[in-house]
Amino acid sequence: MELVAQYHSRTVDENCLYPTVMAGISLGCPLSPVLAAIYLELLDRRMEATGLTYARFTHDWVILAPTRWALRRAVVIVNETLRELCVEQLLCSSWALSHVPSGPRGFTTRYRE
Repeated sequence: MELVAQYHSRTVDENCLYPTVMAGISLGCPLSPVLAAIYLELLDRRMEATGLTYARFTHDWVILAPTRWALRRAVVIVNETLRELCVEQLLCSSWALSHVPSGPRGFTTRYRE
């Protein structure tokens, strides 16, 4: 835990001023994927319980669903879980919503900007 505390409390250079930052970890920190895996474990368990295909790496994830309604339910689960964990979603982030319809068309993708 001491190692995590050292990454959490750090001094940064801001225009020749050196303030101490006491919140968050720095961009590109090698502990970031490990801490994300621990912190987002609740999301992983809830998505596994849906039975949908779900894959996550750090803060990026993919959800594949057989219908758009199943996908919408999964998005609700994601949003509720992130709210519970106090994770702020950036409004500039894009969601790619995909579902696999029955028939020869394959995947369809919708983007929300």
